[in-house]
Amino acid sequence: MELSGPAAWLIFFAFGIKCAFPLLHTWLVDAYPEATPTGTVFLCSFTTKTAVYALARGFEGTELLIWIGAAMTMFPIFFAVIENDLRRVLGYSMINQIGFMVVGIGLGAGMGVNGAVAHAFNDVLFKGLLFMSQLQPGWPLRLSGWQPTAYR
Repeated sequence: MELSGPAAWLIFFAFGIKCAFPLLHTWLVDAYPEATPTGTVFLCSFTTKTAVYALARGFEGTELLIWIGAAMTMFPIFFAVIENDLRRVLGYSMINQIGFMVVGIGLGAGMGVNGAVAHAFNDVLFKGLLFMSQLQPGWPLRLSGWQPTAYR
């Protein structure tokens, strides 16, 4: 799809919100700390990766995506370094990883798009496991029979 008319630009903008393009990324880092543990894993697995797939199907080879993706790979690292909440740090890390995927889609060659989609699939697995592991840090204690005072 070419970015020639207002409809194409609006669809591109909508996918940009879902992919957390720069200046449209605030929903992502705010949603993860507020979601339930299960909701966080589902958000991580399906929301942004669906947008990456939609970009790959609709806007493959769009040169603007290379520049947007390059910005996405750089700016979240600075925010993640000063953040204290691990869920927000993982949210910024997700924006960084999606930036690599967006660059691959912007390159447009078969290898770039295939790499971006393979990275998206891999990101579903490893980021979901990261979110699951950071949400349950006390599971060895619970296996031994220990429970926090609030649960007794």
